[in-house]
Amino acid sequence: MKKNGNICPARVGALILAGGESGRMGFPKPWLAFDAQSTFLEHIVALYRAAGVSEIVCVINAAFCAHPWTGHADRIRAVATVVANDSPHKGRLHSMVLGLGAMRSPHIFVHNVDSPWVDVQVIRELYGNRCEVGVTKPVCMGTAGHPVLISKEVTDTIMEHSTESGTLRDILRLFDQRSVETADKGILVNVNTMDTYEELKGGHIR
Repeated sequence: MKKNGNICPARVGALILAGGESGRMGFPKPWLAFDAQSTFLEHIVALYRAAGVSEIVCVINAAFCAHPWTGHADRIRAVATVVANDSPHKGRLHSMVLGLGAMRSPHIFVHNVDSPWVDVQVIRELYGNRCEVGVTKPVCMGTAGHPVLISKEVTDTIMEHSTESGTLRDILRLFDQRSVETADKGILVNVNTMDTYEELKGGHIR
């Protein structure tokens, strides 16, 4: 049964992962231009603020917070909490642990910085159809995408098992998975290379 889709700020937060090395891209992914006004990371933060999410934490590669990117990082600090990742080589699970350690919300959206083409309605629909204990994910044309919404039980398990071998996907598989159908193809789009970025920059993916 569909729940109330109105975001309750006390019940949900957003963790935006931008802690990687952007090796294949050759340029910091969080600071890629989404449009004339905003970078990828700025746009995603604005997306969650528009949805009504107030607790927003961004895990950023520490090197991308230093010169010459300090101005970009300062703009994010003005609208969200920034956690610097000094060990980007440790992977996404490490970034997750850093970010989750700074959060209090019982439900948390996990959003990769290289997936900025998501409509705000997807966020509302995921929250409105959330799995109270487990993982809620958007699905378009039979394929799961991002972001995902995780419950407190998932967060606790990630924190408890973060030092063990395995991946974030391995941990998520331990929990119930709820799929929410959407027509938004933006949930399937992520940018890993400059060629992909150039192809998408002026395109229309919906």
